[in-house]
Amino acid sequence: MPTVAKRDLKSSSVQARIERCVSWAAERLDALERSPRSLAEAPDSQFHVILRRAGYRRRTPKIQEQLQNAFQVAGIRTYPEMTDPSVERDTRIYFLRNEIEGLAQRRVLFETERLLEDFLVHNFHHLPAFRGLRLRARQYRFPGSQRTIDLLCEDRRKKILVAVELKHGPPDRGLPTQMIDYMIELDRLSTNEGWTGFRGLVVTGQPDSRIEEDLHSLCAERSFRVDWLLYQAGIELRPRKRRS
Repeated sequence: MPTVAKRDLKSSSVQARIERCVSWAAERLDALERSPRSLAEAPDSQFHVILRRAGYRRRTPKIQEQLQNAFQVAGIRTYPEMTDPSVERDTRIYFLRNEIEGLAQRRVLFETERLLEDFLVHNFHHLPAFRGLRLRARQYRFPGSQRTIDLLCEDRRKKILVAVELKHGPPDRGLPTQMIDYMIELDRLSTNEGWTGFRGLVVTGQPDSRIEEDLHSLCAERSFRVDWLLYQAGIELRPRKRRS
């Protein structure tokens, strides 16, 4: 068989495997009752499984770009993008058809909750969300309880306590009841210390509209106020000015 024909045959075979892989992801999305509103609701797979389904044993930038383009042509978004430099063989890839509002790429999120907490503490007075607040303690354990809140703050002008719960990535299903427990403890603490009120603040790296709805519903039942913020980290690099 001529060399050119062999190349064409191999190229056709590779393309067919990639198309089958894309169809597999599309079928999983089509089986859903509604479009995912969070990563937790989206079908996913480890990247090495996607590679294997597409007929590859190893990953290269060229292969990652080829796969990403094929999914995009089929109208399927992936999180993270398969061309993201941080993607490894075991990285979990999520499949989406529609964009999730507020979804942040991994490069602007912290790898651990401790790193997020350290950053917020070190930059506390420079962040608009904390304006007017005084950081009282981190990893504060409520008196007579095993429950610990990530940050306990005081708003001395309004004379209220503020409890801050951090999630460096997406929130977990237990967040709503967890936050309600914290608010009950905060209510007790504010009364014992003579504060006029209290509120909660949740900071996460990724959105989850269903969990957010559950939290607001539980808070409404008890007249608790809990606000929800999404964070993204960034860095600015500027040339150093030389003295003349």
